Amino acid sequence: MRHINFLSNSFTTFKAYSITYSIFQILSFALLIGFSAQIKIQLPFTPVPITLQTFFVILSGAYLGFSKGVFSNILYIFAGLSGLPIFAGFGSGIIHLFGPTGGYIFGFVFAAGIAGSLKNKGWTRNFKMSLLLMILSTIIIYLIGVLWLGFYVGFNNIVKIGVIPFLPGDILKIIIRSFILSNSKKLLNQTTLH
Repeated sequence: MRHINFLSNSFTTFKAYSITYSIFQILSFALLIGFSAQIKIQLPFTPVPITLQTFFVILSGAYLGFSKGVFSNILYIFAGLSGLPIFAGFGSGIIHLFGPTGGYIFGFVFAAGIAGSLKNKGWTRNFKMSLLLMILSTIIIYLIGVLWLGFYVGFNNIVKIGVIPFLPGDILKIIIRSFILSNSKKLLNQTTLH
C-alpha cells in the first residue's frame, strides 16, 4: 500500500511541476514578445514599425509547440488589451488591434500555431526543416498583416509598405531562429556539461 501511495504522490508532484513549468514557459514567451515589441524603429512611410517581436512570436510556437505557443501569443494580446503597455512603443488598448497594425498582431497567433504544429511534426530537427518552418510562419504574419493593412492604406500599396521594408530583418531573424532551433539540443547539452 505504501508503494502505491508513493507512486500516487510522485505522480501528483510531477503533474504539479509540469503544469507550473508550462505556465512559466507561456508567461516567459508572452513577456519576451512584449519586451521585444519595445525594440522599435518607426519608418516614415508606413504605419507598421520594425520590431524584434516576430522573432519571439514564431519561436514561441517552434520551441513550445502548438498549444503553449498559441496561448503565449493570446496572453500577450490580452495583456495589451487589458492596459499593460506591451504593444510596440509601450502601447496598449484595443486601438492597436483595430488599427493598421492589427492584422500583424492577429497573425502572431496563427504564425505561432503553424510553427507549433510543424514543430510537433518534427520540423525542428535540422536546419533545412527549421528554415522552412520559419519561412511559412513568417508568410502567415505577412499575409494576415498586409490584408488588414490594405483597408487602411489601399491594397495597391501593401507590398511596398507592409512587406518590402521588413524583408531584410525578417530574413536575418529566420536564419537565426532556424540555427537556434536546429541546434538547441546541442546548445543545451553544452551548457549543462560546463
